Amino acid sequence: MGYSASFRSSVLGLCIAGAASAAWPQTLQPVPQADVAQLVERIHAWDAARPARPRRVLVFWRCEGFVHGKALEYGNETFKLAGKAFAADLSNDYAVFAPENLAKYDAVVLNNTTALDTREHPFIEPALIDYVQAGKGLAVIHAGADNFYKAERAAEMVGGRFWGHPWGSGGTWSFKLDEPGHPLNRAFGGKGISFGDEIYQQQSPFYNRAKLRVLVSLDLSDAATAAANGQRRADKDYAVSWIRPYGKGRVFYTSFGHDQRAFLDKAVVVHILDGIQYAIGDLKADDAPGGLSESDLARVRGASDEHANEVFAFLQDTVAHTYHARTASANRAKLEALLKDPTTSTHGKRVILRIMLSMGAPADLDPVAACLLPPETRDWAAALLAGTPGNAAAQSLARALQNPDPALRLTVLNALAIRRDAAAVAPLAADRDPAVAAAAFAALGRIGDEEALKTLVKPAAAAHEPARLRALAACLGTLGDQGQARAAVRAAKPIFTESSHPGAVRAAAARVLLLADRRFFEFGMKDVSPLVRQTVIRAADDVPVNVLADALKTAAPSEQAMLAAKLASRGDAAAADAVAALLASDQDAVAVAALQALTRLGTGRHVSAIAALIGHEGAVGRSAVETLQDMRAKDAGAALFALAEREPDRQAKLLPVLGERMESALLPRFAPFVTSDRAEVRREAWKALGKAADERNCGTLLAWLPQIREEELNQAEAAVRAAAKNLEPAARTSSFVAAWGKSGPVAKRALASLMTGYSDPAFLAPLTGALAAPEASVRETALRQLGEWPSMEPFAALKAAVAAQGDAALKQVALRSALKLAAAQGGAGARDRFVELFKVAPDDKGRHSVADAVFRRDGIDLFPLLRGLFDDAACGGAAKALYRRFYDEKLKQQAAQPLREIAPGKWKANASHAGRDAARAFDRKPETRWSSNRGSEKGMWFTLDLGESVFVSEVVLDTERSGNDTPNGYEVFVSADGKAWTGPVAKGDGNHSKKTVIPLSVQTSHLKIVTTGGRGGLHWSIHEITVKAGLDQKKVDEIRAVADAIR
Repeated sequence: MGYSASFRSSVLGLCIAGAASAAWPQTLQPVPQADVAQLVERIHAWDAARPARPRRVLVFWRCEGFVHGKALEYGNETFKLAGKAFAADLSNDYAVFAPENLAKYDAVVLNNTTALDTREHPFIEPALIDYVQAGKGLAVIHAGADNFYKAERAAEMVGGRFWGHPWGSGGTWSFKLDEPGHPLNRAFGGKGISFGDEIYQQQSPFYNRAKLRVLVSLDLSDAATAAANGQRRADKDYAVSWIRPYGKGRVFYTSFGHDQRAFLDKAVVVHILDGIQYAIGDLKADDAPGGLSESDLARVRGASDEHANEVFAFLQDTVAHTYHARTASANRAKLEALLKDPTTSTHGKRVILRIMLSMGAPADLDPVAACLLPPETRDWAAALLAGTPGNAAAQSLARALQNPDPALRLTVLNALAIRRDAAAVAPLAADRDPAVAAAAFAALGRIGDEEALKTLVKPAAAAHEPARLRALAACLGTLGDQGQARAAVRAAKPIFTESSHPGAVRAAAARVLLLADRRFFEFGMKDVSPLVRQTVIRAADDVPVNVLADALKTAAPSEQAMLAAKLASRGDAAAADAVAALLASDQDAVAVAALQALTRLGTGRHVSAIAALIGHEGAVGRSAVETLQDMRAKDAGAALFALAEREPDRQAKLLPVLGERMESALLPRFAPFVTSDRAEVRREAWKALGKAADERNCGTLLAWLPQIREEELNQAEAAVRAAAKNLEPAARTSSFVAAWGKSGPVAKRALASLMTGYSDPAFLAPLTGALAAPEASVRETALRQLGEWPSMEPFAALKAAVAAQGDAALKQVALRSALKLAAAQGGAGARDRFVELFKVAPDDKGRHSVADAVFRRDGIDLFPLLRGLFDDAACGGAAKALYRRFYDEKLKQQAAQPLREIAPGKWKANASHAGRDAARAFDRKPETRWSSNRGSEKGMWFTLDLGESVFVSEVVLDTERSGNDTPNGYEVFVSADGKAWTGPVAKGDGNHSKKTVIPLSVQTSHLKIVTTGGRGGLHWSIHEITVKAGLDQKKVDEIRAVADAIR
């Protein structure tokens, strides 16, 4: 895998020694001094192996999932203190996995990493695998197996992957030593232990004891250990620690280390440190994997048809990942013995034969040959013998040919064809069984050498002649492909000249003759057989270009298209004129082929002829456009501009082509088209500029912008937006402000929209200044755009504009924009802004707009707002009227409806993280959940489309089954369409661990919950979300009483 220079530079500049990277905000606490003293004591007592040279390890401790805080703190401290064996650099920055950085280390330690993000950082997996295979080490502590869910090769390297932890950290469990005398088990004194830790069960196929050296396992003879709930392995194989060779490197894994206890325990911490020294290479130990056990062999021996593929996958994994010659040899011997064993099932033998295709055949081929007889194993045995060099395999197949079973002989003939053994196959071409004879001829055709040709050129019995001729054609083709055309010429000449032979046979002969002598091309092109002519064209890679071009003049239309494609593949522009002549063909296929060829061969002088076809219907017109867009000639773009300048009637069709070519160097030539007196041309010119321009040309577009007219306003705005998007912000701001001063009303409307999109504070002055522009269209655009501003800064100007605008319609626009801004950006102060707007609203229609905006945002909280205005001398009457009206129109009919829980049948959901799983939050299965799948943090969101507009009175997020996975603070937003959000309409803190109850009183169809804080080491999860609709009856009664009192 390649890495950019900037990436390499950033990695090599890392200062990671002895401290955690600041690239990720997980905070660790210092280990108490009393415990540090214990760690020092443990390490002082540790009899470490003598390092072969100064050693350095990289301790990586990033957690995207569960954070094992104490294990990280105590583990990292332990590794830093182990200086007599190795120096430790700590990091949680993914950048450290760059190969040039890894090269500095003797081993990598994954200390309780979880859910490492290999999807966003795909370089991690190959970098780590290459690192270990090249001879370095990997030590994986506890939750380091809770990774690589999108990187299965890395999970296989570790030797296991998290599949639950039935043995929780609160229990004390029994452990047995699989090898009491192994050097890595010396700390246990030859005896099993009882210990309190959280122990993982490992998922297969990543875990496979046959390719690991297992050191410690759970002891299921202990009743409590055996009774743990959640065990999923049928084989009850619960390994705890293991080592393995991996390529030239070494891997150590232990499930010990869930918390600080493993590092404070005298035996366990030494076991872990010894494992790291093994991974480094300083602690020498036998790491030969266990290999195939008796139970594994019994599984193969008894394999059924139903389970054969499963058994094969197990063996394939074992064979491919053993990485130890002694174990591999022993595995091979065991499988060879099983193949000889008469008690091995037919399907078991089939599995062994499949595995031997990658392992190689045994020295004794008799058991393989015996497998040719049963139909279930025949194909695999034949394939194995076909790929095995030497006389023994050939003799085994030859003997099988003597068997009278036609099906067996057909299979053997196929194997002999793979071996290219023409001598063994040839006699069967005269077999009395037509199927066998036909298979023999087919095999000879596939072999395709001179020995096979000797048999195939001889006439066969009439019944076999069709098979012989087909095989002869295949043989000639093979000889031609292998550069042996000259050897086949003698046979090819009489075949080609015999007109009664099938066309495919004569075509194969013609191909051989052409490959032997390119002068045959012209002769072959005169043949009466279309198949011969087409075959000759396909094989004409060495025929001179001028000969191919001349052939265009007399070739049939179907061959003209093929010749054009062949000339294009040759890439010689000398043939362009001959190809261009085909543009006049009345055959669409020929014209299309010519156009496609001219994409590569054509030059500027062909542009006019190609452009003439743009108006054609169907494939010809489409191909003409595509050719002009993609022509490689340097002068093609200039020729297109010249054509457009000469022929005004074609400008509207040529300008889109020029845009697709995206030749920024020619962009100034658009100038006459953006000022054309034809609106259609101006629109197409700006459309083209939107594709052709970039930040380098933005100044040119802004210089042209003042000239735009109403008809191309949208296209011009889009073009400038596209050109400016990658412009440096300061340059963009100054350019826009300068253009504003030179622009007329239409251009200012375009710029106003662009300024809002980038929201630079410097744009507020021209936009608010535009509210006093003489043109109503400019004022309206400025009012609307200020309503879209991402902060409350323009509010005062919009509020003032409600009174200042002389036009009644613009007063309403100003009011609606101010309302929109207050609803979206007002936050906690929105209520006060709504009151201000109610007071300055120009008329009852405006005040109704304010009330409606408040109701859409805050629901029945509108009524207290209106009640607070009853005594206002200027607008109290209007407030009372609206109070009555909104009660009658919005609440009266729903007042009697009881609170109800909304059924989730119509709901749809999405989320900032794991959005595909969002529907699990309302599947009404409490055991399932939606989860962020990473530590919760500020800014995560969950959206819910209710499928209907209702008064929402309460939302409950149930997280009881994942305690503390609740949001640590939240805000709720609402929307009518799921796109434009208003709010927050509710806020809350993080003082809840099981359920988050959110009271609301707002009418909406979409809800959005956004976290305002995170919880270190915990996900945000929702097992079930419930939404209640309806109105608080007590509040409704109060509102009704007031409404009746003021009638």
